[in-house]
Amino acid sequence: MAAKLRQHSLSSVRKLQELVNDCNAQLASFRSVVQCIGTSADNSQLRKDLDASARACIRSCEACTACVLPQVRHEGVEFTRNASQYIGCVSAIVIEMKRCEALEATFPASDGIEPAISAENYISQRANPRLRKRSFLTVGPQPHATYNACAQN
Repeated sequence: MAAKLRQHSLSSVRKLQELVNDCNAQLASFRSVVQCIGTSADNSQLRKDLDASARACIRSCEACTACVLPQVRHEGVEFTRNASQYIGCVSAIVIEMKRCEALEATFPASDGIEPAISAENYISQRANPRLRKRSFLTVGPQPHATYNACAQN
């Protein structure tokens, strides 16, 4: 019984590690596209790529959250390390989303393409506990407060 439980625990840690790596990869992709806003490479295709990259980043973050939430009380060192990396990744995603929003406001698209994503709208939806019952780890403006809420539970 203990061996089965350990094996299940290891597989969930591996899954979390893969999801965190995917989240980091999506963040890197999003960041590289955001850096091109306002440069000579800025065009309608870049803005479409920005939108796709932002949405992929959000999807990977939500998938990782779905894996983390059921295991919040898990006490394994590997899980804690991966969860900490995930919280750092969420913090970086929020920063990049705000940066993207500011750059898109400063350098609006010449062909009338809407901004890729509104960081304030997305963050306020995720951070409002009344909108989600299980908001232990959500993308929010204060990831450290979110981490502290998890640590207390």
